[in-house]
Amino acid sequence: MKKLTVLLLLGAMLTQLVACGVETPADETDAATDAATDAATEAATEEATEAETEDPSMHKLAEELDFGGATYTMAFAGSSANLEEYYVEESNGTALGNAVYNRTNDAESFLNVDIKAIEKMEWDEFTNLYRSGDDVVQMYMFHCINHVNDAVMGGYLYNIDDLPYIQQDADWWDRGQMDDLKLGQNTYYAANDFLVKQTNTIMFNKAMVEANNLEDPYELLFSGKWTMDKFFSMAEAVANDTNGDDVVNVGDTFGYAYGDGSQLIDFMTAAGIDTAKINEEGKVTLAINTEKTHEWVAKMYQIFEKKNVYSDNPFKDKEDRINFADGMLLFNASSPRSLISAAEYSFDVGMLPHPKWDEAQEEYRSLNWASCMSVPGQIKNAELVGAVMEYLAWHSSQQFLPAYYDETLGTKYAQDEQTRAAIELIFDSIVFDPAENYFGFSEGTSQFFYLGMQVGTYGEKDFASFCQTHEDNAQATIDKFYTEMTARENGIPMETETTAE
Repeated sequence: MKKLTVLLLLGAMLTQLVACGVETPADETDAATDAATDAATEAATEEATEAETEDPSMHKLAEELDFGGATYTMAFAGSSANLEEYYVEESNGTALGNAVYNRTNDAESFLNVDIKAIEKMEWDEFTNLYRSGDDVVQMYMFHCINHVNDAVMGGYLYNIDDLPYIQQDADWWDRGQMDDLKLGQNTYYAANDFLVKQTNTIMFNKAMVEANNLEDPYELLFSGKWTMDKFFSMAEAVANDTNGDDVVNVGDTFGYAYGDGSQLIDFMTAAGIDTAKINEEGKVTLAINTEKTHEWVAKMYQIFEKKNVYSDNPFKDKEDRINFADGMLLFNASSPRSLISAAEYSFDVGMLPHPKWDEAQEEYRSLNWASCMSVPGQIKNAELVGAVMEYLAWHSSQQFLPAYYDETLGTKYAQDEQTRAAIELIFDSIVFDPAENYFGFSEGTSQFFYLGMQVGTYGEKDFASFCQTHEDNAQATIDKFYTEMTARENGIPMETETTAE
């Protein structure tokens, strides 16, 4: 386009010279012609260079897109999604608040849409909308487990692969996670930079490390020696009947505390143990009944049997719960966002992933606990949905993620360079367990996925017997899922499905 414009200008200039009837010396005419030709060549070269070096960080949505003020509504199931990370009506002045607010405003302006959010929409409300055919919600954010399989088995979701405008090979899309969640023909759950990754971590008290002459957790982490044995030995080393009443209670010193039994699952994932894997046929299959898992159960039981080493806070009265801020706890189950509240503590803290099984294990592994982002199957305007989803994902990569991972966690609240490096390592080590999202709450598979809680909280130690009790139910759950999903993808409606008028 630039080349054509320059050539037209060149033609107009030469025509004007002739029309004016001015006698121009030959050398001056040649010079003018050469200059114009050079300008045209330079413009053409610039255009070619621009095409070859297209900015990979820029979306490909056309500026002419205009959806006439149409509404795009996001609904959230709650639990695992923090609304303020996705939608705010006004900024609170922080880097993160500005990024969220600007993302919505910029999307509305660029696409001429009106973005809304429903903070809490129950499963029954969601399915009723589908059955009625109402196009009220264009994006639905599921809890990381709850009803994720029901939505697929019921045929309630749109195939993300059929959405126009989305650029799944762009850096702001996570095709790997989407493939992990794609168990049939279609992609039902989107993963891009709009979706905030979440994982459990371990926060540690630096003052207690120094006071007890323990090894530096960061030296262990970055040297690849942060293992289960190191974690448990350090927790045991500090545990003490500090108040001298011969009772395990508040006032004692603890090695480790957790606030939710689900946080014990991460020890299993971190040790390289998955509930299930994808087999050669592309189907989920149980993978947990191994010799390594038997050894892991025995080790977990041994340490959690020592009640002064850990505290299972959710099963205690409020006055008997361990408070990390009191400075009597070495390791605390947490999340990266816990660094924000820790900024008010009287002691310095550090952040770690859950430990590896042993030093021979090559990589740290942090289980993904993010929500599952979907598109309701009854949407009427796929172009609107695709364009908004693409823009929000792209914008998140440019502003939100830097604010979230760097300014908010890495720079503002991480107290030193090592903590910032540890946070980066944690997010780089996020993995997915195929049994989590689809089968984490289902009969049989749930018992295996929550194995850490079965051992640490309930004292399960006979894994062989445990497998005999639950394996058949787990396999039946998986088989039923594939039967129902395949039927929906082949156009067979559910028996209970009603046709919208």
